Amino acid sequence: MNVKTTLILLVLAVVGLGLLIAVQVGWIGDMKAWLAGKPDQPDAADDRLLLSGIGEVSRLTLGTPMGETISLARDGKGWRLTVPLDAPATGWQVDSTISILTTLEYSRKYAPDDKDAPSDDLTRLNDPLRTVTLVNDQGQSRTVLVGKNPPMDSARTYVRLAGDDHVYVVERNLLSSLDKSANDYRDKAVAKFDTDRALRVTVRGDRSFQLAKTGERWRLTEPVAARAETQKVDSLLRAVADLAAAKFVDDKPRSLSAYGLDQPSLTVTVEVDAATTVATQPAAARATRVVSVAFGAVAEKDKTVFAKLADKPWVFEVSASRAEQLQPKLLDLRDKRVLDMPDGPIARVEVALSAGTSATLEKVDGAWRMRSPFAGDCDGQSVEKLITTMRDLKVAEFQDNPPSLQPFGLAKGKEVGKVTLSMSDSDASVTLLLGRSSRRGHMAFVQRPGSQSVAVISVDDYAVLLRPAPAYWHAGIFELPADAEVTAMELQRPSGAFKLSKQPDGKFNLLAPISAPADADNVRALLEALRAVRAQKIISLDTQLPERFAKLKPIRIALSYRQPIPAPPATAPATASAPDKPEPEYAVGKSPTLLAVKDRGMSYVWQQGAMPLAVGELPASFYDKLDAELRDRAVLDIDADHAESLKVNVGDTPMGFNRAGDVWRYDDDPFVKTDADKIKQFLRTLSQIRASRFADYGDKPDLKRFGLDKPAMTIEITLESGKTVRLAISGVGPVGSRGLYATSSDVPGVWVLAPETGGDVTKSLQGIRKEYRPGTGGTKPPPGRS
Repeated sequence: MNVKTTLILLVLAVVGLGLLIAVQVGWIGDMKAWLAGKPDQPDAADDRLLLSGIGEVSRLTLGTPMGETISLARDGKGWRLTVPLDAPATGWQVDSTISILTTLEYSRKYAPDDKDAPSDDLTRLNDPLRTVTLVNDQGQSRTVLVGKNPPMDSARTYVRLAGDDHVYVVERNLLSSLDKSANDYRDKAVAKFDTDRALRVTVRGDRSFQLAKTGERWRLTEPVAARAETQKVDSLLRAVADLAAAKFVDDKPRSLSAYGLDQPSLTVTVEVDAATTVATQPAAARATRVVSVAFGAVAEKDKTVFAKLADKPWVFEVSASRAEQLQPKLLDLRDKRVLDMPDGPIARVEVALSAGTSATLEKVDGAWRMRSPFAGDCDGQSVEKLITTMRDLKVAEFQDNPPSLQPFGLAKGKEVGKVTLSMSDSDASVTLLLGRSSRRGHMAFVQRPGSQSVAVISVDDYAVLLRPAPAYWHAGIFELPADAEVTAMELQRPSGAFKLSKQPDGKFNLLAPISAPADADNVRALLEALRAVRAQKIISLDTQLPERFAKLKPIRIALSYRQPIPAPPATAPATASAPDKPEPEYAVGKSPTLLAVKDRGMSYVWQQGAMPLAVGELPASFYDKLDAELRDRAVLDIDADHAESLKVNVGDTPMGFNRAGDVWRYDDDPFVKTDADKIKQFLRTLSQIRASRFADYGDKPDLKRFGLDKPAMTIEITLESGKTVRLAISGVGPVGSRGLYATSSDVPGVWVLAPETGGDVTKSLQGIRKEYRPGTGGTKPPPGRS
């Protein structure tokens, strides 16, 4: 006999033995009864419900053979565990179990005397594996005894109803569906409450604080009285209300020390307005319930900690991250806005500074005006920026309950400043006290009157709050009428007086210090700068000029202008024979005298005799336009294509060139070749020279004073017309400048050659004379000649 045959016989023997035993205990008969039975066919679908007509279930009790009992009772709209402990239950879990039972359908029903009824050994209903009792809202109860699953059918279960001898086969594995412990039904949300009804929050731990609700606003009451940020408090409340047990550890602890709960590391207490309280009652008179959670030792490293409700014995574990969330930093909870300003419009602003001018500003007919220290129009943007800064002012940090306000510059009566905003539609006002800036100047200190805290703010915001009265004065120093046409200008510079007049052709001529055409570009830039002089900011507003500017020599500017007088309306219709339109009539006017200085890289301008005297700051370019050369800067009248001769003397080295047709010859040496293109380029460079400015306008200047009695370079060009143009360039120039003094025969006076122009002349001069080189042609120079 082989091994395979032996194994087959062994298996058959075991099966046969099992069948023999089964027959002896009656199992085969039960099995035959089950296999032979057919499901009943009730007349109606409801007839198949095991617990038909049970109604609304109000209590549920589940038991096990081990004697364990779980009882749950409806509590309002929810459920509570009553056995083995009193605790909230998870409603959906209970409702799910009830739904399973009340919708339970049976597919087979056996009477006790049915010959094919299964025995108790098969059903286990005399000593059931589970019992379930449901009590409806009328006090009627139904109990279900749960037995075993039919053989080889885990999808069904044998059951019997208390008081009913029938055996039912139901269409569900009840052993699996009812395999739940009390903790499975237990609500893991251990601290549920309506966050909208919270009145007070107290946290005791590494960071202790207390919050109280007044009306709809939350405020810190400990360790400092301050406004709280509503969203942050709401987040904290939700974290408490949503606190869930990861698992329940001990419902009847003998000692709390094992869990670190005898001396909790953190306790969070929330007082909640009772549902029966009238919302309009004062907080002190309201009925409240208290939700308090204590947190102890770490249960599972970095994951959970032990916790306990103050009014319950249970110990449970909660997420360590959630416990940390209940201890926010105090700064995170606080309202970062320094001021709690109403949303309405502002009607009045008062800025009082211990150093510098204070100001009172009012809004009149939609526009801001200054009332003090002077009456006049305001720069509305500056006022609105102050208001916006006050509204949006936020802290970087707080200094709470400082022993002294002196280090912050906020000692009573010795503050650096104070800003008060008054509302338009009420008597309400908001005041902010201004202290000093921090030692390193990165931050600054401010405080609300009566506050226990000093607010630390950015220096940028502080600079806006600390602006003196001039910052709010209108920035317009001067503006010409829109239709004004400038006809004359007078400038009194430290170097002398300048007068310009507009000619019939629309161009300006210089009348003083010399009669000459004016420089069109510089005059145009000057007129554009003077048409509307608006300062970047007003830095002084007083009856006198600050000493800083009084000691400087200003440029004085006055403009003469004319404005067209509107023609009277026509009294008769136009006809073909009507005369030509008459010439417009003009009204003449003169601007106030403007004064301008340049100091520390900026321009400063004011009106002479104005009251108050407002000094405005502008870019340096404004002064530069006033100080630019007004005389036409074209100093050489040369036509490079019609030059006949050129003489250049650099130091003691003279060079002379003459043109014959298109060929230029070097006068002193026939063996030296010239480059006609280079000479023409040199002449064109000379023809484009423009003076950067004139140093002397006189017809007979002191040439020695400018180093032009012995010039470093002289150039003489003779044109086909016979005109000779002479140019002399000095080796020196104005102090602090790389420019050089120069004079020419075309214009009187001494002018300054810009350094870049001088470089162009020198560069163009190079290469116009070619030295003899062997092999390049030409005649070899005689000995001694080069």
